Amino acid sequence: MRSLESSKNRRKKKDGGGKGTRLRVDLFRNAACRIVDCLHLEKRRGVDKGPGKDIMALSGGRREAVREYYVEKIRIFLTLLAVMSALAAGLTVCFFAGDRSVPGGRLTRPGYGEGSGSEQLNVKIEKGQYDRSEEMTQQGGSVSGKTEEILRSGTTLSLDIPERKYSGAQERALLEQAEQEIREQLLGENPSPDRVTKRIRLPVILADGAVRAQWSQMPYGILEEDGMPAQGIPQEGTPVTLEAELTAQSLHRTVTQVVRVYPPEKSDELKARDVVRQEAGALNAGRENEEDFLLPAQVDGRQLVWTYPYNTDLLLLAMAALSIPFLAGALMDQRVKEAARMRREQLEMDYPDLLWKMTLLIGAGMNLSSAFARVAEDYRKEATGGKQGRRYVYEEMLITCHEIRDGLSEGKAYEQFGHRCGLPRYIRLGSVLSQNLRKGSRGLTEILEQEALAASRERQSQARKLGEKAGTKLLLPMVMMLCVVFVILIVPAFMAM
Repeated sequence: MRSLESSKNRRKKKDGGGKGTRLRVDLFRNAACRIVDCLHLEKRRGVDKGPGKDIMALSGGRREAVREYYVEKIRIFLTLLAVMSALAAGLTVCFFAGDRSVPGGRLTRPGYGEGSGSEQLNVKIEKGQYDRSEEMTQQGGSVSGKTEEILRSGTTLSLDIPERKYSGAQERALLEQAEQEIREQLLGENPSPDRVTKRIRLPVILADGAVRAQWSQMPYGILEEDGMPAQGIPQEGTPVTLEAELTAQSLHRTVTQVVRVYPPEKSDELKARDVVRQEAGALNAGRENEEDFLLPAQVDGRQLVWTYPYNTDLLLLAMAALSIPFLAGALMDQRVKEAARMRREQLEMDYPDLLWKMTLLIGAGMNLSSAFARVAEDYRKEATGGKQGRRYVYEEMLITCHEIRDGLSEGKAYEQFGHRCGLPRYIRLGSVLSQNLRKGSRGLTEILEQEALAASRERQSQARKLGEKAGTKLLLPMVMMLCVVFVILIVPAFMAM
């Protein structure tokens, strides 16, 4: 009742949202209903196959749900078709409307350094110029008859448009600008070219991308590729000649700068570490024969506290310990899934054997109840004596026998047996056994025999598939063993050469 009232309230809210939207939805829905009724889709497609079968299962067996599904499907199709048709019409109008002529007969070139471009254009002779073609041909025009015929109907061609070029004065100005930028940026945080202890800047793109620079240094290796002084530089410094080859379109210029590079300056933290190391070295000077190594208690009159760093392994171990409960839960879920899979496979494999046993016993003169109980009792004796492992189908048969002894009707017990097994073939078997209790056991032997033959053939097919999978899984180990054999044979031969 609550769900019905809530659905009514939602419907009322939707109804108050706007008549235009409701009318549009009702229009498409009414059209969809008429199409479904005219074509009889729910009857033509059927409810025992395809989407109809799935809808019946999901809706609890309501046949009306199949019709509702097709109505909603066609309504959505009609709605999208209307929207997309309107969009396609608008795009078509935009495609053909408007002035598509090239304004002024001019195209915009690609900018400086952007590279050449191309433009796809349509070209044809203007209508008012058709009568002048013969006169132009007589005067030595370059348009022949076939060319004119093609141009009259129009053709599409691709024009290559070179990039815009700098003039000579612009190139020289750009090189001047690039050289000025190098002078301003080169030293970076260094105070002067006579003392370089920090990273210097070696820009390769200058003048807003119009100029490219290629750097070289002499001697090589004093500066790293990122401009940082390398290790091993003498304390008195090393002069380095930096040379930049500037290129602006067709002009080139070389810019040279001489700097003196000193060992890189250390950060404050590195300097502090060196001070402590020096104090420790001075404190332990001449104590190389002692067992212990003294740590300085103070530096520049300030007390020092020495501690071991945190052991990150313990933190990782704690995190691993906290993750164990989650992993255990996931492992349990995985084991349950694996057990369920093995149970299904075992039920599939035992199905033909169960049918053959039932067929033989019923064919020997037993009734259905006695044959069913005999199969279950034989399994119980073998399992109790340790001759038989656990087989799920026979365990379910024992439960069924107990239910019958407790007063449950045989037909209901057989149906519950099939549903507990969970596989379609067992559900079908339970229904067959239940029906034959009401109709009598005539023909039951033939039914069970046919079902057993079909199940045996299917089990043979399944066994072949499992064998093929096993062969595929063995392929990788076989390849690895082949590689080991090749190594054993080839390596000694190469070592002996």
